[in-house]
Amino acid sequence: MPISIIDDSVNNDVLFPAGFGRGYDPAQVEPNLFPKMFGDSPSELKIIPKSEWSARIKEKNETKSSLWHLRQYCANGQQMPTLDQNGQGYCWAYSTTRAVMYLRALMNQPYVRLSGHAIGCMVKNFRDEGGWCGLSAKFHREKGCPSVAHWPEKSMSRSNDRFEVWENAKGHMVTEDWVDASANVYDQNLTFEQVATCLLLNIPCAVDMNWWSHSICAIELVEVESGSFGIRIDNSWTDSWEENGSSILRGSKAIPDGAVALRAAVASLN
Repeated sequence: MPISIIDDSVNNDVLFPAGFGRGYDPAQVEPNLFPKMFGDSPSELKIIPKSEWSARIKEKNETKSSLWHLRQYCANGQQMPTLDQNGQGYCWAYSTTRAVMYLRALMNQPYVRLSGHAIGCMVKNFRDEGGWCGLSAKFHREKGCPSVAHWPEKSMSRSNDRFEVWENAKGHMVTEDWVDASANVYDQNLTFEQVATCLLLNIPCAVDMNWWSHSICAIELVEVESGSFGIRIDNSWTDSWEENGSSILRGSKAIPDGAVALRAAVASLN
């Protein structure tokens, strides 16, 4: 199985304040202030024991019921294409946006390609800068994400920031997630066991990898060899990367340095 260790030097992706290159000044990033009634604390997630992982993975493969299998037909009967951050530092916006697209597929909503650039541009005031998945997840909860029909893909034009665009975005807002609301957006994380549990429950996770200076969407727990587990990811570098835009990370490369799990989105027909 492919294991990717890719130099992301072509992008400005920045995941942590003490990390790589440019990014948000951590002193300027406020903690999440959304109501406590929203979502649940990750500590409330009941972990699936590792002793059950192999059997559950086998069952999901036999029944073709993982998010990886869902991807094969959820775009109007076709494979859902990978997103494209266009070489800019918005991976942290694309990882959560991709997760929302999986949520919509799980909810039997029509296929809509969402605009990760809309999130990156608004959060960063149209600067090409890195961030963290917790930062974009906060925006998804508060404003949603417009479709590429409303905010053209890869566009950084300020003319996209219009009332009707954000009305469309409301139809794709995240309504439930597993996120550490007590932590700053750049410190929010899930353990590997929590991510594994979410993936076994078909809950997509946006995951930051400090070693890679990159953020991706985790969609499947994989047993790469007996007793050894990794995660299948969807990247945001088009279908030309690895296996149709997807690959498998294992070992220390699969341990998140930042992660949020998105559980539900607005049920919208557009």
